[in-house]
Amino acid sequence: MPPETVPHTPREVLPTPVLPTPPPSTSLVLGQATVDHSGRVRDRTVQATLNWSPGHRTSTTIRTNSLALRRTHDGGVPIDARGRVYLPVGPRSLLGIAVNERVALVAAPQQGLLLVYPARVVLALLADAEIVIGHVQGG
Repeated sequence: MPPETVPHTPREVLPTPVLPTPPPSTSLVLGQATVDHSGRVRDRTVQATLNWSPGHRTSTTIRTNSLALRRTHDGGVPIDARGRVYLPVGPRSLLGIAVNERVALVAAPQQGLLLVYPARVVLALLADAEIVIGHVQGG
């Protein structure tokens, strides 16, 4: 049968999916590391973003769910020759960050700040976001 004589059925028009809106651009840089046996972490990209090098000194502040590290000229702990940043044992313990645990590193270069989040905190935030997204999209 020639194609022009074949009856055509109308095609069903599928709805256009709603795509999530991407977040606004940010100057933050995300990295990850594993806490080594001496309590040190390293992510070259994050540290390069902050212009941190071996010998620079850092001080640590405990926040609600993270550690905040800043460069300091007085006191603090030096970044070692391998470029690893030390996370003091007291603050690590308070946040439940153990040796060999993965952590998220967030560099905020405009503030000269490195935030260190335990992986479980990041996973909890992502799980909450998934629940919210599922409810919004009817999932």
